Amino acid sequence: MKVWEKIADFNDTKGWSKEQIASECYQHKYCPAEIEEKHHFIGSKRFNKHCQIGCGVECLLEYLELEAR
Repeated sequence: MKVWEKIADFNDTKGWSKEQIASECYQHKYCPAEIEEKHHFIGSKRFNKHCQIGCGVECLLEYLELEAR
């Protein structure tokens, strides 16, 4: 299951598409680091390989496609 699919299971995002989730994250300027810190979708070791501190939300689409554990 991908990260965006896990987010789409939340009550307030039930059934949203990846595009809707990404749009909401961009609108509220959610960085994948913030999402990962709160929900631990992929784990800190894998996230450290993905994250480039200070990139903003440039890596959001890539993060949403990662396999959640």
